[in-house]
Amino acid sequence: MLVRLCSDLVQVCSSAICIQIDLDPRRDPVDRSRSPENRRVSDAILTRLVRRDRNYHFVGSKDRDVVFTVSAAEMEEAWAKFQDSKASAVEILFVIKTETEIYLAQGK
Repeated sequence: MLVRLCSDLVQVCSSAICIQIDLDPRRDPVDRSRSPENRRVSDAILTRLVRRDRNYHFVGSKDRDVVFTVSAAEMEEAWAKFQDSKASAVEILFVIKTETEIYLAQGK
């Protein structure tokens, strides 16, 4: 009788809500260089490539800062230059490659 009386007086209500929020950027890169607007500009203006740079930025795993930057044609070359540098003692989390092309507009 005591159990039945307590069960009538005490009710437990519980619920759980799970919300997933994705903080990572989308993995769908957007290449705007091939958009229709850019194609019309490149068709109307003749250009000549005057400079191309490819740089590799080595980011340390501890402070997430760029610890070494080098200009190289390929990743293997950049990694070899990093290994020969004073910064090679730092543990690397990731490497960022940037490419820049500079064109000279030559008119119509």
